[in-house]
Amino acid sequence: MSNQYIKFLSSGQTLNQGDSLSSPNGFFSLTVQFNGLQLTETTGGQTLFWAGGNTTVESLNASLQADGNFVLYGPNNQILWSSHTGQYAGATLYITNDGYLEICHNNQPVWRAGTLVSTSNSYTLTLFPGQQLNLGESLNSPNGWFSLVMQANGNLALFDLRSNSSSSLWSSNTSGDNAQCAVMQADGNFVIYTAGGESSGNAEWASHTSNNYGASLTCQNDGNLVIYFGTTDDHSTAKWSTGTVKASGTENYIGYLTEGQQLNVGETLISSNFAYVLALQEDGDLALYDVNKGVVPLWSAGLSGQASAKAVMQSDGNFVVYNTSSDPSWASGTWNNSGAYLFLQNNGNLSVYNGNSSLWQTNTAQKPAVYSLVMNTNQALNANDCILSPNERYQLLFQEDGNLVLYDLENNQKILWQTNTGNQNGQCALMQSDCNFVIYTGGGESAGSAIWDSKTSDDSGYIGPNLNCQSDGNVVIYAEGNELWQTDTP
Repeated sequence: MSNQYIKFLSSGQTLNQGDSLSSPNGFFSLTVQFNGLQLTETTGGQTLFWAGGNTTVESLNASLQADGNFVLYGPNNQILWSSHTGQYAGATLYITNDGYLEICHNNQPVWRAGTLVSTSNSYTLTLFPGQQLNLGESLNSPNGWFSLVMQANGNLALFDLRSNSSSSLWSSNTSGDNAQCAVMQADGNFVIYTAGGESSGNAEWASHTSNNYGASLTCQNDGNLVIYFGTTDDHSTAKWSTGTVKASGTENYIGYLTEGQQLNVGETLISSNFAYVLALQEDGDLALYDVNKGVVPLWSAGLSGQASAKAVMQSDGNFVVYNTSSDPSWASGTWNNSGAYLFLQNNGNLSVYNGNSSLWQTNTAQKPAVYSLVMNTNQALNANDCILSPNERYQLLFQEDGNLVLYDLENNQKILWQTNTGNQNGQCALMQSDCNFVIYTGGGESAGSAIWDSKTSDDSGYIGPNLNCQSDGNVVIYAEGNELWQTDTP
């Protein structure tokens, strides 16, 4: 009889052939099939992830080992595939309610496979068998520095977002060839096709790595794009790469630069949703990018060609770029504001804040984020961001006045629930890794003040908490399949 793991797979647990791991909402499942692992929509929809060492070898079980490696085994304990996560002892495997298969260690995801993020048209780290990049879509490194973009002209290009914005590290040189998509095929070959894709399109470029069933494409933090096949955790089975390894900066700040912190050349400040990057580039410019829109900056200090050395958030509140002669070449002009900090918001706006007051900003706020169904761990709602239920009837909206409100859009926008935090300087609503959902004033979790929370802070070790806006009108916090909090609506 099939063993159904509903919540998660812990160290030492095994899925045998025919067994399944399901998401808490039951919408997605991972099944050990006769020739591999398959993550699918339970409604019979698309395959979100497939893995296997060889389509002719029968798989027997998949085990999450004590070292954190998730391994698919065939006869005689032959290893067919692994997640390459053997350095994370005690990790846990689970499926999120929006269709991601994740391995979590110390409350942080360390490996992910599954769905395309529909709000940003981007994958992070890895393109798995059967997944593809269409025009305008990208594969990004986890640190946000490197982006492989399937451009509108049909060229597939790898960019370093910290450096000169006009050139790529590598490209397929397929512009003007009517290319429409880049497919990571099940046979291990990475191919660029014209209209019709793998089934009926013409191949315009290929990595020539076929007969490596289950291989995947990885965009690494060092700037190298690699096709891996096999099971060794040191990634010794690379079948193809762009050979574009770049020296990385020594710091990778998330969200904020506080008093005394600085960016050196090649270093970055990344928004907490990993969608925006501020880089002090090798060409001397300080530039802000939308990771999912390629290499044209949203804003820059206009310092290209100058010998910049560092960008400092000073104790007097001024954010200043200095050249190699230690002379200032650009500044935010916000001195005499001790305690101010630089904040890269999840909507793409870069600001210098002092308390709840914005002293300077780039005015680059992008279209509000719209999450479908789920907010995952460490994601935040800023002003006018919202979560929509799958049937698009219910909307959880973080309003400009700081109030978080649940609306029934099909019933005259009736208010079903709210936090009553309007006009209290609320700046964001954050789904924290400790399972608490919190509304903060300016500065967020690190520098702001909490004005409302769900009171679900947890010390029991739950991982991967997420906030769900369901089609029944209820908003629920889940962690490992456990319901921690709800609005109890409608």
